[in-house]
Amino acid sequence: MTKFAFEVPLEHLWDFDPIQDFTFGLSFLLEEPTYEEYFGGKCEAGELVYLDNGWNETLIAATPNEMARLWHKYQPTAVASPDSDQWKSIEIFDAFIELTRLIPAKSILSIFRNLEEQAVFLGRQGPTATSYWWVDSIDTTKLGKVHCLGLFDLDLVRRYQPPTLDTSQPIKMALRGERFEDWDGKRRQHPTRKVDSTVGTRLSRAWDYFNLHLTDTQLELAIHNCEALKAAVNADRQVPSNY
Repeated sequence: MTKFAFEVPLEHLWDFDPIQDFTFGLSFLLEEPTYEEYFGGKCEAGELVYLDNGWNETLIAATPNEMARLWHKYQPTAVASPDSDQWKSIEIFDAFIELTRLIPAKSILSIFRNLEEQAVFLGRQGPTATSYWWVDSIDTTKLGKVHCLGLFDLDLVRRYQPPTLDTSQPIKMALRGERFEDWDGKRRQHPTRKVDSTVGTRLSRAWDYFNLHLTDTQLELAIHNCEALKAAVNADRQVPSNY
């Protein structure tokens, strides 16, 4: 069974809490008191909590020292090892090794982008992750062993049942008035990866989303979309029939 975490606007953290299977935190959001309180509470409760390094939103590669500091402060299940789309594989490996000197290796979520990195990181005991953005460069038959960063092609997720997956797509679909059932199941391209070339632009887009206020109609549709996604992947779940 795949567990799901949904990145949601900050005002609606508790509206979506009942349908969150685990917590996938974003480090740059911890500067916001409401989010820090929510995230910290999940860590204190001993729940499954991953903390991402926020590169996708900030375009700034977190340092091993910063991710270690956050792990020591909040004690989540694991923090993401520093990464960047622009780094070579050796830089990814070096950042991971440096982080292992600061916190337990089992508490590091290592992120791979290609077959070489996949082969290295899948051989360790701690959790691993990869992004839908790199799905064409990895061995997808091994998705069942890794956390999925973002919503992959739905057929892939159904077939290989990754242990965990985080996404904001069901909410963004609701913002466009789309029902999950109308999605063709194909991998969506991330617009920010193509058009946001500066830290300021990428961060602005991220905060625009996380500061959103959903209307009652949007909120109802977003929750439905999240539950419908879970039901589409996990046979033991049912799609709510009241929408």
